[in-house]
Amino acid sequence: MRISREGKYTVFILSCIVGIDLLFSRIWVIAFFLIPIVMILSRDPIRITAKKKAIFSPVDGFISDISEDIIDSERFIKITIRTNFYNVLRNYSPTTGVVKKIESNINDDTYLSITIDDIILKYLQPKHKQTLSHSYIENIYVKVGQPMGMYRFTGVVEVLIPDTIPVVVLKGQTMVGAETVLAGQVLYQEKEINNA
Repeated sequence: MRISREGKYTVFILSCIVGIDLLFSRIWVIAFFLIPIVMILSRDPIRITAKKKAIFSPVDGFISDISEDIIDSERFIKITIRTNFYNVLRNYSPTTGVVKKIESNINDDTYLSITIDDIILKYLQPKHKQTLSHSYIENIYVKVGQPMGMYRFTGVVEVLIPDTIPVVVLKGQTMVGAETVLAGQVLYQEKEINNA
């Protein structure tokens, strides 16, 4: 099992605690059982993103809501994805483009808002629970499917997509980060047109 960089540090620290506790006490049993849990939460599988013009899910989880939203007189389709502790907690870039804007601690619910070209990602969580570590930097070029951060436990991500791009997912659908297409051109539609 491949472990994320953040998880390797935690596993190393817990292993050191187990080693020290083995010498001095019986508390090592608790730390010994924490290591597999941290390894499961920190797993980082290899994801293969298809080479097509589309917007992919930035996280594993399920779609809890699809609604319309208006920001600065522009219409967006808002897709809300919830992650659970048993999902892979890695975050991926949903599209290829330039990171235009990063805002953090916007209000009580939104910890981080990232704009990549016309796509807006909003990571929702209370300010006191900053459970997302990320590597987004303004004005850098990111590729679709590129690992960009890690949740420590669970979270909610809102993906705002311009309403001119067709959304191809449904409420309740399970998402696989960097592999499930949220919106964009779907290749099987082209095949149906060509066969007609």
